[in-house]
Amino acid sequence: MYKFIKYLYTLVHNFPKEYKYSLGENILQSGWETLDDIVFANNLPNTKKKPYIKRACGNFERLILKLHMAFKLKLFSPKQMEFIILHEVEIEKMLKGWYKWANQKY
Repeated sequence: MYKFIKYLYTLVHNFPKEYKYSLGENILQSGWETLDDIVFANNLPNTKKKPYIKRACGNFERLILKLHMAFKLKLFSPKQMEFIILHEVEIEKMLKGWYKWANQKY
């Protein structure tokens, strides 16, 4: 997720000014909120991880919706969207797998 946020910074940097400080900032904020929840959950005892993993999943879904909107507004290229989708699938699998684990265990 950290590497994904780093990529998002380079993406948002190239947004036109009218989107950089609205949609761009929202994209970055959602990315950081997701990462914050992941780090926080990772440092908790297993019995207390579930709500933070769930919140990370929700934050990530909102991030992806915002990225799809930015793509529809043609703020970045199809090749960049391809890169985003590859990472989206990987991160989503990890988060959903972690949440499933937490649901079964606790």
